[in-house]
Amino acid sequence: MRLVRVPRRLHEQGQCPLGHVSLDAIHGLALEQLVDQLSAAQATALRLTVLEGLSLRAAAERLEINAMSVQPAQKKALAALRQQLTGGG
Repeated sequence: MRLVRVPRRLHEQGQCPLGHVSLDAIHGLALEQLVDQLSAAQATALRLTVLEGLSLRAAAERLEINAMSVQPAQKKALAALRQQLTGGG
């Protein structure tokens, strides 16, 4: 599977033509249970940037923090979910 990056400008305008197929394949309840196991910061970053589709900048503005504070939490959350989904956790 190849990673397709949508230009940030389009993503911030809500014009992202591609969904998150790997997450869409997961039942909503199972995904929420996995997200609930994350730390509060990781769960919030994941919900805003992946599930709601906000950019890092938009998520940071909503949380009233720096965008560079959202990115590490998002990366840790995705790594934790990846580990749980592949049976490593």
